[in-house]
Amino acid sequence: MDALLRDFALGAGFTLDVDLSARKWSRQAGPVSFRPDDATQLYVWEASISRRTDAGGPPFSVGRVRPYRVPGQVILDGAQAGWRTEGGTEAGIFGGVVPDAVTLAPSLDHGTFGAYWIGQHSYAGDSSLRFLRHEARIAFVNTADLGQRVEGEALVEARITRQVDFAFDVRGGGTISGGLGSMDGMSLEALRVDVSARPLDSVNLIGSFRYDGLSIPELDGPGRVLTSGAVRHADFSAAWEPMDSLRLSVLSGLSADLLSHTSRRWIGPEIALPRLLGDSAGLSAGYFHEDGWAPGSSAWLQLLARSRGVFQLVARLSWFRTSGLAPAELDELGASAAIQAQVARYVALRLSVFGRTTLNGQTTPFGPATGQVAFVDAEIAGTF
Repeated sequence: MDALLRDFALGAGFTLDVDLSARKWSRQAGPVSFRPDDATQLYVWEASISRRTDAGGPPFSVGRVRPYRVPGQVILDGAQAGWRTEGGTEAGIFGGVVPDAVTLAPSLDHGTFGAYWIGQHSYAGDSSLRFLRHEARIAFVNTADLGQRVEGEALVEARITRQVDFAFDVRGGGTISGGLGSMDGMSLEALRVDVSARPLDSVNLIGSFRYDGLSIPELDGPGRVLTSGAVRHADFSAAWEPMDSLRLSVLSGLSADLLSHTSRRWIGPEIALPRLLGDSAGLSAGYFHEDGWAPGSSAWLQLLARSRGVFQLVARLSWFRTSGLAPAELDELGASAAIQAQVARYVALRLSVFGRTTLNGQTTPFGPATGQVAFVDAEIAGTF
């Protein structure tokens, strides 16, 4: 069961934010990698009381805090406090202990403190710059995964005229060794750039680039911990809509693991009929040619059916052909469906079904090296 409270009014300007998940495992198939001995699990990502108004003044949050608009900051058991102007600019500090990285249980073993800056501005309609948002953080952080370190992060988002949206996020840091007076050199740990441009009303261009250079331990099976390396990822798409009922696109991308020196590239067309049945249904189909460590091809056909505010269905049929993973080229077929229905005013049902099977490999269910997989996930969500 998941529970989420956002800005729940307590009175006198105070609000409550809660984000948690309670889980009870009736059965687990081994080997279990994550908390194998805990059949009952509780995760609390946020449980804080805040006071924050648009009129300015001293905003603050206390408790299990997910720091408000502080880019890249881990959750903490402590407080965030600052001063906010009527125009939306805010500066402040935060600090506290960091919960256990696996269970999120309160812990006094690790902590963090730092300062932040938030700014957001909207401009007049005749200005080339329509919107600007900027956020920054500098902090000392001590965690089980990365030890004692100093890190900083800055984020900028802007809308330039009506045609261009731009976002930039950069993070750097360094590990402290031999006490607070000694620190390894600062290095670039993450860089993210997103650009969306619409030079014509019928043409849309979207591009993004990601670089992650921070080495983080990752659990890979019971008692097996791997260390990730630097990775790069980029993608670009161009779409043309000659009419409301037709969209033609080219999608492409590149991902590279700089530690293992492996990469993957893909490019292909997509054709969409977003108004096949007016606002009720749309159809799309596409094809990718893929190259790199596992070259091959893939194609898909997708249906989107909806009734606004009541029902939505996304069904997808996919085909994959991959080289290099088996003695011969491996052909696979996949099918999935996701349904969301508003069954009552405050209650929604969500159902996901997925299956994938090889067409020329091991197909014995539950057998060794089987090429079959399927899952069903059902969820009831209530909003009050």
